[in-house]
Amino acid sequence: MSTSSSIELLDAVAFSGSTAELAPPSYRTLDHVAHTLIANPSLRVIEVRGHGDAVPLAQQRAEVVAAYLRAHGVAAARLVTRGVSEGQSRSVGDDARDPQVEFLILAHDE
Repeated sequence: MSTSSSIELLDAVAFSGSTAELAPPSYRTLDHVAHTLIANPSLRVIEVRGHGDAVPLAQQRAEVVAAYLRAHGVAAARLVTRGVSEGQSRSVGDDARDPQVEFLILAHDE
């Protein structure tokens, strides 16, 4: 599930319309992310990068996801959030689904 620069998801994290409210199908995906982070303490700092039409919505999405992960056992010190607008580049390739949230590995133990 993890690579050198990001955590790849089998299912996208989705929101209800153009909001920062998590869509219920995303809970299972985020539970898997939380489990992966807890099981891999060598992934020390993860950026939760939210995407949206505008930076404020994108930042809210990132913060909602980080709050979910913290509530499910991931240490707050391991998570940073960043919101980017749709016009900014994504870390994943052009052939990827249109993710609303990405998880980037900023620091890890060798």
